[in-house]
Amino acid sequence: MKKTEPGIKTARRISVARLLLMLFSFCFLLIWACYLSQFILSFRREARFFSHQPSAVSVYASHHSAGEDKLNLNTATLEELDVLPGIGPTLAQAILDYRAQQGNFYYIEEIMDIPGIGAKRFEALQELIICPGSPE
Repeated sequence: MKKTEPGIKTARRISVARLLLMLFSFCFLLIWACYLSQFILSFRREARFFSHQPSAVSVYASHHSAGEDKLNLNTATLEELDVLPGIGPTLAQAILDYRAQQGNFYYIEEIMDIPGIGAKRFEALQELIICPGSPE
């Protein structure tokens, strides 16, 4: 049997350790690249989604140019309600459904009768909405 020198075994161990370290680094970088690409894709999808949505500024600007400072709950469309703070498409549709079932709003506080709109959300909305009979 051939005797090997102790330096050769150590060199082989070091090269195996280096190989494992390189393999681990490669896997780590591959996972990181996949995560980063998913992040970029999701960011692009969100940017594409929001580019088609009317901005709150444009909706409020159109109302302001018509001489209105506040959004009328009795005449607002789904798109106009959707840009109010805290109101998304689901709550906007709930407001329209409530208006269709119950009739026009007489006081802005009636909006709190809609599930999902509580005191905190109403507090954020009260300066932005109006309806006939509401106190100015």
